[in-house]
Amino acid sequence: MMMRLKARFRADMRKFSFAIGMIALYTFQPPPGFGAEVIECQVMSIHDGDSMRVKCPPQHKSQRLRMHQIDAPELEQAYGPQAKSHLKALCPIKTRARIRIHGKDQYGRLLGDVFCRGKNINHEMVASGAAWAYRRYVTDPALPRLQRRAQQARIGLWGDSNATAPWQWRYYNQGNRR
Repeated sequence: MMMRLKARFRADMRKFSFAIGMIALYTFQPPPGFGAEVIECQVMSIHDGDSMRVKCPPQHKSQRLRMHQIDAPELEQAYGPQAKSHLKALCPIKTRARIRIHGKDQYGRLLGDVFCRGKNINHEMVASGAAWAYRRYVTDPALPRLQRRAQQARIGLWGDSNATAPWQWRYYNQGNRR
């Protein structure tokens, strides 16, 4: 009788272990940027609060880069010039930048997480109220949290109670495109 109980216990434990393993397998989320290529570049120019030109050896020409998962106000939009200035202060021209590449966008620009002077600039832009977490593309759980904190503190663009998301502003002001 004791042998049957032990055998039954072992069988139940195997089923339980298998179930836990399957749950872990199907719920595992790699950290943001897991497996993404990281390249060293130099900041050549800042276009607005979420895009720049970078020169990445061995290429001789600069490339356009769009910051991944964030969207800053357009230059013609309220807080647009301030967002550009803030990005320029975080990543001045000629600064070395590490970029975690996430592919290209529909306009052929590199998509990436930018790191200047040891800081995650995508996070810094959202945390300072200079950019939105781009709802449509966000996979990094830190970005919505950083945005909520900036909103609650009413810093940056969140000082304006009528702040309009850039994707909405573009839709209504530039021929209904996203």
